[in-house]
Amino acid sequence: MRQWIVSGGSWGSTLALAYAQAHPSRCKALVLRGIFLGTRDEMHWVNQGMRKLFPLEWLECVEGMSEAEQEHLHSTIRSRLSGEDREAAVRAAIALAKFEWIAATVSPDLKEIEAELTPEFSLQYSQIVCHYVMNDFFIDPDQLIREISKVHGIPGYIVQGTCDWVCPPWSAVRLHRAWPGSKLLLLKGAGHSSSEPAVAEAMWGTMEELKGLAS
Repeated sequence: MRQWIVSGGSWGSTLALAYAQAHPSRCKALVLRGIFLGTRDEMHWVNQGMRKLFPLEWLECVEGMSEAEQEHLHSTIRSRLSGEDREAAVRAAIALAKFEWIAATVSPDLKEIEAELTPEFSLQYSQIVCHYVMNDFFIDPDQLIREISKVHGIPGYIVQGTCDWVCPPWSAVRLHRAWPGSKLLLLKGAGHSSSEPAVAEAMWGTMEELKGLAS
């Protein structure tokens, strides 16, 4: 049977865990970054917690929304994305993506972020995000922790920045504690993005360590 090392960051870590739990015999190891377990508690943080760390960016993101619409951010944005007003849809899509992009790095480059978030990319990105959020990521509540025994015995490597404001470290610690034998690298001062220097170095080092396992 063919096996491989499965790696993913953020939402990719959710997918990697779900895949490994469904197909454990296919996985030689898991290398995960910026852990997101797909729970409502984590999404509550994104909707309600991150605004306290990035208040100006949040206000830009929700400009023109009522308080009720702000409380259900992704539902509000999804309705604008599906409306006939393309200008409003683009504005909402870019605002959501920009808010998350800024939170993803310790020292965000605004010019680089704005250049990356084209209307086409932002519309597709925000449509996918809202679709999965509104469907609870198509997993049961806390499923990835409840079914963690399915990956017991598979080597697990968890890379997590302590200044990850999108996916705070608690989920990584929860996963590590529930997964016997897993290795947790908590990187002080590192953010969420894979382009964070400490995160990139840790991911590269882990993959180098696993070269022999992949052969």
